[in-house]
Amino acid sequence: HHNQDTSVMTNGGYVVPRNKVLKNSDSLEDYFWTSLHLSFLDYFNEYFVPYFQSRQPGLSREQLIEALSLKSIEGYLASSDKIGVITNEDDFILAPGELDYLRQVFGPRIKTYPSGGHLGNLEYRDNMAFLIDRLRSATW
Repeated sequence: HHNQDTSVMTNGGYVVPRNKVLKNSDSLEDYFWTSLHLSFLDYFNEYFVPYFQSRQPGLSREQLIEALSLKSIEGYLASSDKIGVITNEDDFILAPGELDYLRQVFGPRIKTYPSGGHLGNLEYRDNMAFLIDRLRSATW
């Protein structure tokens, strides 16, 4: 689990106690179960943001989010024929307005299915064939 891995690798104390030296024979089960109860937002707010703020004093959460957003590389995304998007209109990770934004940035290089949630329609042969074709192609 990502939270557990990050805590061990950085000695950040997020899941595994700070300065705990793990041996290859130690059970990680308790840490694994702990990490399952942590959401992405927990990780982002309690570890990710403070980590970058410690390296760049004065950096706000909002500035970090903006720097990590697609908007920070929008020009490249709009002009590159190597990048496209496959998504579903009902994908729960898309906030209101984001699908319209993606359509505006990617234009004809976006394939949108009406339903399927988040990766929920990859089991359909036609959808998987389209994805594989795009991955094999040098351009979108």
